[in-house]
Amino acid sequence: NMYTINPDADMEFRRELEFFILKDDGELVPLRKKTAPELYPGREAEIQKFMKSNKTNFEKRESIIELAGFLSGL
Repeated sequence: NMYTINPDADMEFRRELEFFILKDDGELVPLRKKTAPELYPGREAEIQKFMKSNKTNFEKRESIIELAGFLSGL
């Protein structure tokens, strides 16, 4: 089936890129500035220090990959 969309002035389209971490229990958690440290209890300060010193940008794929590499080493 084909549908016809009639855009009006109130419609807005945008592309968003979002990253997730798969927890041990199988839950997918969005990887954000606030959630990253919360995923590793007792290591929050270490993670925040890494994010600050590396200027982690949650809008850039390369920056998230760098953070994910760091987190996987914990």
